[in-house]
Amino acid sequence: LDLAGVRFRPHQFKPYISKYADQICNGVQVHITDPITFDALTVWLHILKEMRPYYTWRDQHFNRLIGDLETITMIDKGAPVAEITGRWDNYLRQFELDARPYLRY
Repeated sequence: LDLAGVRFRPHQFKPYISKYADQICNGVQVHITDPITFDALTVWLHILKEMRPYYTWRDQHFNRLIGDLETITMIDKGAPVAEITGRWDNYLRQFELDARPYLRY
């Protein structure tokens, strides 16, 4: 993935506890390279969208990671991440207006 403000690198590790204790596990390290351009939610959705076809997750686990049925449906239909996050724009604008009286700065 080539996303703003973040880089990924393969990582191997051996947990000392958990059901994978003393086994070599493969994963990914996430390095934030620019906190100004890094958007955690967008990166998270890109990661989940990439992982979805390759893992045989039970839907209940995937649902817990997402928490929103419409977002899950959009990911499963191949919608671009920008389209998924775009549907939240009105909610975010309203939240900013509602929160403004409570902000000190």
